[in-house]
Amino acid sequence: MSVSRFDFDTVINRNNTHCEKWDDMQAYFGVSPADGGIPLWVADMEFLPPPAVKEALASMLEGVLGYTGDYREYHAAIAGWMQGRHGWTIKPEWIFATHGIVMAVNTIVQAFCRPGDNVILQTPVYYPFFGAVRNNGCRVTANRLVRNGQGKYEMDFDALEAQMDGRTRMIVLCSPHNPGGRVWTRQELERLAEMCCRHDVLIVSDEIHHDLVYGDAGHPHTVMASLSPEVAARTITCTSATKTFNLAGTLTGNVIISDPALHRQFERQMHRAGMFLPNAFGMAAATAAYTQGDDWLDTLLPYLAANRDAVAQAVAGLSSVSTMPLEGTYLAWLDFSGYCAETGRDMQEVVRRIQQEARLALNHGHTFGPGGESCMRLNFACAKSQLSEALQRFVQVLV
Repeated sequence: MSVSRFDFDTVINRNNTHCEKWDDMQAYFGVSPADGGIPLWVADMEFLPPPAVKEALASMLEGVLGYTGDYREYHAAIAGWMQGRHGWTIKPEWIFATHGIVMAVNTIVQAFCRPGDNVILQTPVYYPFFGAVRNNGCRVTANRLVRNGQGKYEMDFDALEAQMDGRTRMIVLCSPHNPGGRVWTRQELERLAEMCCRHDVLIVSDEIHHDLVYGDAGHPHTVMASLSPEVAARTITCTSATKTFNLAGTLTGNVIISDPALHRQFERQMHRAGMFLPNAFGMAAATAAYTQGDDWLDTLLPYLAANRDAVAQAVAGLSSVSTMPLEGTYLAWLDFSGYCAETGRDMQEVVRRIQQEARLALNHGHTFGPGGESCMRLNFACAKSQLSEALQRFVQVLV
């Protein structure tokens, strides 16, 4: 496969295309595309999806856009991808198509928790999880991740053990972790699973970034439910083609449940919410990507790795700013605590410089919960030229 077949270098104009990342940037951050603002926040990529996706969607427009049915091809595509990429054997009847993973996590909380139940989130973590818990009458138990000697996040198992106190119904695992970029080792996942089995805690494993893992991470992504039948019996796995192939606007995710009792309980909640039919366009896009997108992804990953390294190199020039070593995702987690201590500036001033002077939009770390207060998240899934310009501005306003 020739690398030149896929173009990740062209900067695509997404202004005025109903694109949240670009068209809402000024409202959220005061950064306007009109004066050269660059969005590095929302977790979608600045790349066209695989050509097969465009062809599949174009083919649909030649026909009648009626209700969808017969999900066998879609289910087979998911099962084939999970087996081929992750060594995980699943059955088609385990799969639910949902309108995205955020909706799925909300529905899972509704199906398996009662108001007042505790749900563990390992913070800092993807911020919509907080709403999924609290908006459904449950309480967030924050299990703070800790940094090891390499600057990477690790799970605080001692604190976690104490938090599984009989009032905790569920833990939402972010694997790979967003925003820290950790790809949890098999040993870490086994230890977590053992605790959950012993304390009767349901595991909701958000694995939406599972294909975006770098070869130099030292180990592959491990599907939580693949550890053992006992673990699978208490695990609900959330996946999607949307992060892997840049299909976020199709709002199509998968909830995979092998245990029959858990499966029926989730199905009842889906029906109570009136969610009987998936998005036909999302299913078609995902099917095309899963069956014809391997080469595209294999070309994308080295491109993302080079961008990851460019971010790390630029930040290394700022002695008091650090970036967490990244094993997966395209989201850099930048820590300004040293910078603030050295310069006497607070995070409000850091944000002001980045947004008003550099004209860059990054996610604010405090939104990811406890542990994120001195951080910002930078999405580097864009053309190298665009990233280079952004990093130059970033360094200039912080030196």
